[in-house]
Amino acid sequence: MSIKSITNGYEVDCRPQGRNGKRYRKKFTTKGEAQKYERWLLSTQNQKGWVEKSADKRPLLELIQLWYHYHGQQLKTGEKELKHLVAIDSDLGHPRADQVTRQCFTQYRALKMAEGKKETTINRNQTRLSSVFTALIKAAELRGSDIVHGRVTFSDTKNGKNRTVPITSELMSEIHHGKSSRLFKGSYSVFYSVLKEQEFGLPKGQAAHVLRHTFASHFMMNGGNILTLQKILGHSTITQTMTYAHLAPDYLNEAMKFNPVSTL
Repeated sequence: MSIKSITNGYEVDCRPQGRNGKRYRKKFTTKGEAQKYERWLLSTQNQKGWVEKSADKRPLLELIQLWYHYHGQQLKTGEKELKHLVAIDSDLGHPRADQVTRQCFTQYRALKMAEGKKETTINRNQTRLSSVFTALIKAAELRGSDIVHGRVTFSDTKNGKNRTVPITSELMSEIHHGKSSRLFKGSYSVFYSVLKEQEFGLPKGQAAHVLRHTFASHFMMNGGNILTLQKILGHSTITQTMTYAHLAPDYLNEAMKFNPVSTL
């Protein structure tokens, strides 16, 4: 990656996929614009929207369990909705995710109508099933294709911006199992059950998300920079990240080191 100063502006000249990859060159008036374009290239050059995604062969029931752990348990009626979804899975014949098609649900609708179920009830179940896929898409489970040159790219985040975080080669070898595979072996339900066994006393709704707070806390305790942490966490303002500032070992000592009087 390279941004160089030229007459009347700056030029981005880079090959995001390495020496043999495609070369991108573009000129900008300001350095800020050039930096934004460079970051955009890094976060999007590996995304191929025109390539058909492989079918999800996981059981629908596994997705329902994922929905509950990611989203459902935070709802007041989460447990009730989970029971409804498990019943829907049973009525559908325990299909795989890729088998839940429009035709599949049309058959389900016809069956329930024949049993005397109200149309409003069936529509409500359709909404419930749709919410499972919607919530999991928003959760954006990481896949191997999200890692490029030792950097993990998080797409479609809460603030709508992509962000890229570098990882060590050791970590990459542990979690990367091919571009088409999910990162981390096993399912979320396995992770959740192990986490629950530790009896950390986490607040309701906190599971994998607690690792984000753990990382941020230890990053600061080990002397990390608060501005770097802001970029890693994807906070839109430094105010959000400042909740971790007090954990820095030299948080208050810097007042003595960097105040104007210290230079006199």
